[in-house]
Formats: sequence, C-alpha cells, structure tokens
Amino acid sequence: MELRIKALNYIYEHRLFDEKDHLILGLSGGADSMALAHFLKAEGYSFTIAHCNFQLRNESSDLDQQLVEDWSRTNGVDFRIKSFDTKAYSKRQKISVEMAARKLRYDWFEDLAKELDANAIAVAHHVNDQVETFFLNILRGSGIKGCKGMNPRNGNVVRPFLQITKPEIEEYVTQNKIPFRDDETNLDTTFLRNAIRHRVVPELEKINPSFIYIMNGNIKRIAGVWSFLEMHFIEMERKMVKKSRDIITIQLPNEKQSHIYLDFLNYLFAKENFNFPMTEIQSIIDGQVGKYVKYKGYVLNKERGYLSISPIVDNTNLNVEINEIPYVAEFGEYEFYFKYVKPQGKNSIPTIPDIVWLNLSEKDLPMSLRVWQSGDAMKPFGMTGTKKIKKMLTDSHVPSSQRKNYPVLFVNQKVAWLPGIRPGRDYIVTGNEEQVLEIRVTYKESK
Repeated sequence: MELRIKALNYIYEHRLFDEKDHLILGLSGGADSMALAHFLKAEGYSFTIAHCNFQLRNESSDLDQQLVEDWSRTNGVDFRIKSFDTKAYSKRQKISVEMAARKLRYDWFEDLAKELDANAIAVAHHVNDQVETFFLNILRGSGIKGCKGMNPRNGNVVRPFLQITKPEIEEYVTQNKIPFRDDETNLDTTFLRNAIRHRVVPELEKINPSFIYIMNGNIKRIAGVWSFLEMHFIEMERKMVKKSRDIITIQLPNEKQSHIYLDFLNYLFAKENFNFPMTEIQSIIDGQVGKYVKYKGYVLNKERGYLSISPIVDNTNLNVEINEIPYVAEFGEYEFYFKYVKPQGKNSIPTIPDIVWLNLSEKDLPMSLRVWQSGDAMKPFGMTGTKKIKKMLTDSHVPSSQRKNYPVLFVNQKVAWLPGIRPGRDYIVTGNEEQVLEIRVTYKESK
C-alpha cells in the first residue's frame, strides 16, 4: 500500500485531524519532515511550518533553515523560524543538549499553536523511530510504559506517519523529487539513538529482514497491555495514594502488586508530572526507611510502609522572632497566628492538634520559631521527664521528608510547643485563666 493511502487511513482511524483543522508542522529540513510537508500540501491540509534553528551545526543549521524558507515560499505555505542558543539553555537547565533542543522545540510549538489557534502539532515520527524508541526506553529502564512506544496523539502532538517505514518515506521522497538535507550528526553513534539505528537494528535485520515489521506489531500489543494496566492502576491509585497539602503518599506494594509496582509508579509519576529517574526507584523501594532521591525540586522518601513525595524545602536557617501579640508569622510553608483569648472553663480548651492554648503573656516575649536542632529536647505534656525532639517526631510518625524542616516554638530558650504534636507541660492552661495565648498553624496553600 502506498504511503499516501496508509497515512490517510491512519489519520482517519485515530482522528488526528481533518480538512477543517489548521496544523503546526515541525519541519527540520530532513527527509522525513519534508515528506510530511509535501503530503500535507498535496492533500490540501491547512498548516503553518515551524522551523527551529538550534545553532548547533554552524553553516549546516543555516542551510537547513534556507531550505525550509525556500520550500515554504515556493509552495505558498506560511512559515515561522526561531533561533535558539541551545547550548546556553542546556547549561542553565543542567540537561543534555539533546534534551534541551527537545524542550525548546516543543515549548515553542505549543506557544505557536496557541498564537495561531492551531488544532494540532504534526511531527514526522515513523515506524523506525518507534522501534528505536522501544530500545532506548528499555535501556533507560522505562518499564512497560516505555516499551509501548509513542502514541498517535500525545496532547496536541500528532504523528500521521507513525505506521510508515523509513524505506517507504525514502521512496516517496524520490518519486516526488522532494528536496531535503541530511543532518550529519545523525551518523554520530556516540548518541544512543544513533547507535541503535546504525549498529543494533541492522544486525537484527540481518537475522530477520522483517524485524522492523515484527517489532512494530509487538509494540502495538504492548500498548494494548499498557491500556489494560492503566485501568487497573486507576483502582490502585484510589486505594493506595493519598494527597495531603503538597505531600503525596503511596503505599508500598503487597506480594501480588510487587511485579507491577514500578509500572504503577511510572503511570502515577507521569500523571503528576514527576520525573524521578526510574532506574533509582527500585533501590529506594528495597532500601531502608529514610532512603531518598531528589530530582527537579522534589524528594521521594521511603517511609514505614509507604513512599512520600514532597517539594524540597530548606528552612534549616530560618528563625522568626515574635515580639508582639497579635502576630502572624510566616515560616516556610507554614503560617502561625498568635492572639490572646479568654478561656471559658476546661471544656473550652482546644483539642485539635493545629491549635494550642499556652499560659503565656507579654512578659514572655520575645518568643521564637525555628527548626529543631540535634540535642533539642522538651518536657512534653502528659509525659514525665524530658524527651528529644527527634524522638518525638519519630514516635509521632512524622514523615522523614518533613522532619528536617519541622518548626518548634521556643519561649525563654525552652520548647513551648511542638506544633501539631504536643505542648510543653510548663505552659499548660487549666481553662480558668483570665487570658491565654492561642496559636494556630496552617499551611499556606490551604488558606
């Protein structure tokens, strides 16, 4: 079946777009994207060409841009060009040049789609790209989700050539005399994808010339398995995942769940837009309580019976002094509200953990809020003797991810309150006082 018919059937089958839609076409100047540009033009689709000049290949990058401009003008197609300092962006973001180019490209495509009210962003990925992606994801430990390959549609991005092979594209380019440029970096096998393309796939095709077609069929079946698993993961998420403020907790698996737990986490992380390296996750699961991994502003901790995910916050040097009442003190992600109240007997004393009454007055000012330090101890109400703050936090099952930055209220260098856990017994009220200090703690995002 010729490329044109296969592509049209695929577009219709997956409802990627129709003749009423306007598209953004990512056009590099290579054979694949030039073939897609010719196809869209020949079939009468409306589209705007978007070309990225990543300024990575000196004169070659400029020649790619010139080809795109010339073809667009010759064929009467609207086009946009944008240049990027990709190496500088890569350095700032601390990511590879390859990843930087990908992010810059797709972020701009999305912005352009909004600006032009486009219905989709078309890219020229094909069957051979799909097979290469399969091997890339295996080597990265991406699990079943990675092995299912690319989708026909991913958000606004559509792939009308995803069931077209590279030889079919080459034949289409030759038959229609479509101009294109070769990217010489595609021959550089120090890049993993290129190594798979030029070293791995050809050897497997020697063993079985139909290897690409067979692998494409396998990837489709794996995609079906993933769709089935996703339905199961929805139920697992309902039972095993809890969200409290900006913290997510995930139960560790039972024996029946253990063989798909990493794939469940992969599903969950993608949904929540977390990018923890999956190769490290198993070591966290198998490790001791307190083991963690940090990545892009978040920390994943192993707790007793569950994993926790929370933003990375460092309040270790924060010290807030309270010199007057009433007062609102901001302390990292917490806010503390101080005011005086008149008790109405013992039964009026608050019993919820985020509000405390303390027998304190103006003469006890200033008070201070700071993060606990090694050696800090308190005389907890309801207990005898003293107890280390570290032990109090552990015994109260405060997740290890929160302990480091946990605030403590000090009065006269003594612990008056461990918020949400216990007050110090030196400051306990009876309910018969004329006036007591009320302190309420909240989380900023829950106001």
